[in-house]
Amino acid sequence: MKMLPIGLLLLLLTFSNTERIKTSVEIPGDLTIALLVSTCHNSTVDLIPYHTNSLVSSAMWIVDRLNYLEYAAPLTLGLKVYGICEEIDYFKSIFDLYQSENDYLLTVISEASLSEKMLNFCEVLDVRSSSIARCSKLLVKSTVEFLNVMGWVENVTVFGPDEFIMEEFSSYAVRQSVCVTDLVIYGSACPNLVNITTPIVYFGNKCNIEHFSTRQENYTNDVLKMIFVPLDASVPAANL
Repeated sequence: MKMLPIGLLLLLLTFSNTERIKTSVEIPGDLTIALLVSTCHNSTVDLIPYHTNSLVSSAMWIVDRLNYLEYAAPLTLGLKVYGICEEIDYFKSIFDLYQSENDYLLTVISEASLSEKMLNFCEVLDVRSSSIARCSKLLVKSTVEFLNVMGWVENVTVFGPDEFIMEEFSSYAVRQSVCVTDLVIYGSACPNLVNITTPIVYFGNKCNIEHFSTRQENYTNDVLKMIFVPLDASVPAANL
């Protein structure tokens, strides 16, 4: 293990004297996998908890399945899930895992990409870490190809929650000769449609899509060229 810098030693000393961060889910095992999920959401229409729950449920199922298959036999896999809201929570959770005498930490998996500071922190503590891969490329590719099939290739407006999806969409749209005139990143605040008569692509989770679509009930156009692309495993209400 590397020698700890003075600043990091002081930080660890501070953590050791504070209340330990609590886990939201814990499955005992000989080898512990830690999952850090975002639990800090301020939007009034908050879809992220569903996404978070699906991540946690998937992690629990995978650990249970691997144990059933005796993947690490004679040892068993365990799981600890930490809710993360601020940067300090990353430090606290990783340090909590590092100092635990009852766990052999296999790896830390974060829902969000870890900052350079956090990666260095993990390296100094000899903690293996990774982040969950984004898997939106196939969704983006399928959406652009669907626009081509429908003939909606001019003046397309795209709504999405982050720059990652927008960059992928723009890149693939150029290769497929789809003209995108506007990219709207709405973040945690679901947007309202403002008199757009050209094709619309909307990337969002279940509640995002339902919230957005209900705002269009009084829209005067007879036909809206609109594609909804769900980013979670849920199905929006049938009356959309």
